[in-house]
Amino acid sequence: MRFLNFGSLNIDYVYRVHELALPGQTVSSFSESKFFGGKGAIQSAALASSGCQVFHAGKVGKDGQACIDTLKNLGVDTHLVLTGEYKTGMAIIQVDDRGQNSIIIASGANKQITTPEIDLALKEFDSDTTVLLQNETSEIGYVMRKAKEKGMKICLNPAPMDPSIRQLPLNFVDILILNEREAMGLAGGGTTREIADSLGHMLPQAEIILTLGDKGVLYHSAKQEFYVPAAESKVIDSTGASDAFLGYYMAAISQGKTIEESLKIGCIAGAICVSRPGAVESVPKKDEVEAF
Repeated sequence: MRFLNFGSLNIDYVYRVHELALPGQTVSSFSESKFFGGKGAIQSAALASSGCQVFHAGKVGKDGQACIDTLKNLGVDTHLVLTGEYKTGMAIIQVDDRGQNSIIIASGANKQITTPEIDLALKEFDSDTTVLLQNETSEIGYVMRKAKEKGMKICLNPAPMDPSIRQLPLNFVDILILNEREAMGLAGGGTTREIADSLGHMLPQAEIILTLGDKGVLYHSAKQEFYVPAAESKVIDSTGASDAFLGYYMAAISQGKTIEESLKIGCIAGAICVSRPGAVESVPKKDEVEAF
């Protein structure tokens, strides 16, 4: 099984604060750091770190070579990452004393991916490929339609959640991985159980995975359901935890693990991720997950 990630690549500027700034409030940062991130980049890093063959397709600006090099050094195939005229995507991230974050994204080159570029990338892949998508790049509906024509499996992480998600051909999605806030944006409110049931009715063909933060993760499909509690760790920075989970979960499934085992492995990866600062840099190595 190969993975093709049409994913975002960002330069992250992280500001540590005691409390996240509220509307109308100004707070002082006591440290500033620069990391490489983007939901797509973190997911690709997790897949590669777990030993999978992953190809990353995306776009950066002329200021983004270090993003490409970071992924390449982790074992990600980056020959499908293009360099354009727009600046590389950027994220401004606040992280408070509890490790919780608040993120603003400037999409930059991530939103400049064109349909001819997508067609060119997809030529190299067939039905033995799983396509990963998030809502941080352009033309994801087009990717979904073209990938499904080739018989590829589609895994969607609809983040950040906005009204454009509802316009996508969601009936093509095989695996939907999202947090509770994103799920409520798609299916409406209610308890975790009610949200999972609503998504199940909306997308009966899909496996649905709800990440619940420190409460764990819920898996729901037409055939079965699992709940796995979160692995315990000290939270330093929650940035990228759900993406580390996604990468390690998908890797474990592709390597023949059961759904329940794969959920546990994903939760461990997420727990290690939150225990250290950064985005791509916080993704654990395979031996760290195995030793946890």
